[in-house]
Amino acid sequence: MDYFNQLAKTEKLNFYRIMKKIRFFEQAVFQLTAQGLVHGSVHFYIGQEAIAAGAISGLKKEDYIITTHRCHGHIYL
Repeated sequence: MDYFNQLAKTEKLNFYRIMKKIRFFEQAVFQLTAQGLVHGSVHFYIGQEAIAAGAISGLKKEDYIITTHRCHGHIYL
């Protein structure tokens, strides 16, 4: 059995909420970029939300993370 099937329903919903927050943020950044309000390059995270949700789920408040590319999802939460 894979990891996701072993999660409780509340844990699955929490992952979903995290992924939705990241998606909404990315969509807002996309709109601002399209309007010319974001300068420089932007590497969007749309479609990769589950990676950040999984990566940050085991972190504690005092933990640190470092990312180098497409990192909006990791640092947004």
